[in-house]
Order: sequence, then C-alpha cells, then structure tokens
Amino acid sequence: MPKKEILGLVGFLLGLTLFISGCSVSEVQDSVKGFIGGNKEAIDKAQEAKQTIEEKNPVFSSEEGIEAINPVAKDVDGVVQKTLSNVFSQTKLISGGNTDNTPFILKYIVSRRINQSDGDLLYQELLNQGCSPKGDAGPQFFSTRNTVEITVTRNVGGRSYILGVVMDLAEQVIWVNVY
Repeated sequence: MPKKEILGLVGFLLGLTLFISGCSVSEVQDSVKGFIGGNKEAIDKAQEAKQTIEEKNPVFSSEEGIEAINPVAKDVDGVVQKTLSNVFSQTKLISGGNTDNTPFILKYIVSRRINQSDGDLLYQELLNQGCSPKGDAGPQFFSTRNTVEITVTRNVGGRSYILGVVMDLAEQVIWVNVY
C-alpha cells in the first residue's frame, strides 16, 4: 500500500476517533504517531483510551441528576452516592427519594458500564460505608434477570432500614429499594 494511502487511512481513523471519543487532536495525534513509529508506550495509551471508550455508560451524560428530599432518603443517598462514586467514579440519582413514606426506591446511573464483578466491589464498599450485612449470602447474580442483587441494612435516626440493591446489567442502572 503506498504511503499516501496509508496516511489517508490514518487521517480518517484519527477523525473517527476524535468524533467518537471526544479526545483532543493532540492526544490522538500522539497516539497515532507512536503507533506508526512503533512506540510501545503510545500503543498502550491508545489501547487504554479505546478500552475507556468501551467502558463508558452511553446513557450517563444524557441523564439529569436530582436530589433526594426526605431525611431518610437523603441519608441513604449520601451513603449510596459515596459508595457508587468509589466503585464507578461518577454517579447520579435520577429518580426517587421524594416521598416521606417507606418503602421507596432510589434509581441511579453510573458513568461506566456495570458488570457482574462489580457486585463484590459494591458490597464491600457498602460495608465500608457503615452498612451491615443482611444474612450471609453477599452479592448474588441472577442470570434470568441479568442482575446482581445485594441486601444490607443501614441505621438512620435509631431505625434500621433494609437496602435492597439491584444492579441491572441490561438497563445499566442501579436500583436501591429502601424498606
């Protein structure tokens, strides 16, 4: 293949990468230059950028975050937001928590795609944030529903609440049922 055609192909790929990833021109140029020159560090950086793009939750940027209103929901949301941020980097409460009655449901979306192995990380982080295990099962994967489910308890104002966390792998959302 002539050098001119190769450069044209590289230019096309550069433009496509910029369009899809939103990276700056200089970041992509550095990766492409390194790849053409055989620079292993630049090749690794380009592969890492590709993996990051694939891991992003495509729905995250289009959703608006809200704030919980009732006191119990605010407490639970504070724990869940911190927990999810520690596991997934960014998180948004997108519905729920606006009623004074229990049970209620909080619905979250996170910045990267959720996978089955995140259940163990999320469970451990909930325990680190002061929740207590409910039973001895830990995270459970249900292939028929394509979910990972976790049950913990949380004390708020002298009352114990059960938090049923459902990681929906198909919808890429996390539900927290508060009882």
